[in-house]
Amino acid sequence: LQGLGASELLLRARREQALAISMAGRWDEALAIYSDVAAQAGALGLARLEARALFHISDIRKAKGQTADAAAGLREAVTR
Repeated sequence: LQGLGASELLLRARREQALAISMAGRWDEALAIYSDVAAQAGALGLARLEARALFHISDIRKAKGQTADAAAGLREAVTR
């Protein structure tokens, strides 16, 4: 864990928090957290973490019936 920066650890923890929130059905709240995690991870150059957050965003959008947005999100995640 010492090899990881504090920022990365915090972002990973927030991603896990968003997962728990989404599993509770609070999708809008989870989307906000995942979006923030993706943006911050992208700014820090943490492409893998950014892509995982984007995949989760796509999953939620798909579950909400927003298939076009989900597909666009998956394409963005794959490019990361």
